[in-house]
Amino acid sequence: MKKKKPLKTAELVLNESTPFLNLKKEVITETALPVLVISLAPLLLAHTNQNQIILGTIVNTTLFLVTMRMGLINAVFISFIPSLIALTRGMLPPQAVMLLPFIMLGNIAMVSTFFALKINPYGKILLSSLVKTIFMIIPLVIGIQISSSVAFMLSWPQLLTSLLGGMVALGLNSFLKGKIKDSF
Repeated sequence: MKKKKPLKTAELVLNESTPFLNLKKEVITETALPVLVISLAPLLLAHTNQNQIILGTIVNTTLFLVTMRMGLINAVFISFIPSLIALTRGMLPPQAVMLLPFIMLGNIAMVSTFFALKINPYGKILLSSLVKTIFMIIPLVIGIQISSSVAFMLSWPQLLTSLLGGMVALGLNSFLKGKIKDSF
């Protein structure tokens, strides 16, 4: 008679079948800080001058860092938060509300591309930032009527803040690897 193999827990099976999902307790706990940062940043910086560069860099840094340290699913989850905070707090111009799906999809495309590419980190940041920017300019290409200031927000500043965020995330990840036991 054959011996039955012990049943695996749902967590183990899920982690084995989907390596981009990390359900370790430490990772879930470590996800709380980025959720806090990405939730508070829009609230605290919404009314500062040049807030798009500062806020965009913080949001993109957080998204890249979560992707590096905690996996794709955690980063996708966090990708929705800044837009939802801005929407619920009334921080968006009325025209920008219809752009939220493009902003969310741009963030998801960025972290997915970064996660999927198997090249050096700088190339990953560059390509994933370009992918995000392409998603962000889709409304302009398909002819959605928006003001010139909103159109500007969707253009090159998205590429700049993605690139800056990626570089800051690389530095922070190197620093954190030395200070915090790696979660993977």
